[in-house]
Amino acid sequence: MPLLMDKTFHKKEFLTGIGQRLRNVREQEDYSVEEMSRLLDTTERHYRGVENGDYFLNAYRLLILKRVLGIDLDWLFFGDEKEPEDNIIYLDAGGGRKTM
Repeated sequence: MPLLMDKTFHKKEFLTGIGQRLRNVREQEDYSVEEMSRLLDTTERHYRGVENGDYFLNAYRLLILKRVLGIDLDWLFFGDEKEPEDNIIYLDAGGGRKTM
């Protein structure tokens, strides 16, 4: 992926890559779209748009992904080889968090 200041940078391509990586993590960890949107305090429509590359997450929501799910933001943004760390906090059926 080119640097952000590179003239060949394409916003949609960048957002689509983030969305694909986020979808892969969500599916790997067996989260539903509803659970992810609740975790990130956003609507399901907005979250689906993030996975589709239509929207971006704000800094607060990115911090949630980093802190709660252990996602490395460099990996999320650029697809670097480093994989996200194992999750240690999960949503329970009632929307609360539990440590595993």
